Amino acid sequence: MRRNARQKSTPYSHKLFIAFVCQRGLIYSVGKDLREGKVTLPLVYALEQAFGEERRRVETILRDRNYNRVPFSQILTMVERYQGITRVKERAQVFTEKARAIIGEFPDSPYQRALYSVTELVTERDH
Repeated sequence: MRRNARQKSTPYSHKLFIAFVCQRGLIYSVGKDLREGKVTLPLVYALEQAFGEERRRVETILRDRNYNRVPFSQILTMVERYQGITRVKERAQVFTEKARAIIGEFPDSPYQRALYSVTELVTERDH
């Protein structure tokens, strides 16, 4: 039984980690990361649908590393328009549900309930 639990815990950890990384893009300011040259998942999703001028604004910020020429409000509007944050939350929820399904196969115990509780910390708290 222990070996089976170990085999299942790896996919659980992997799914939960992916959900956490997805949520990280929401926890840390998209604006702060962009100014530092980092592109978070909500922005990636928005850029998939963005057009020329919108993409150029992001390129300007990445190049300048500041919001002097392009206000962050324009970037946030673009991310919201293309549902970047919503898509990240949905993706994180999918991976969280997969992790929960794996934990659901474990016998009921304090350990199983604790692992389930961890999944709630990743996607069901206010960021």
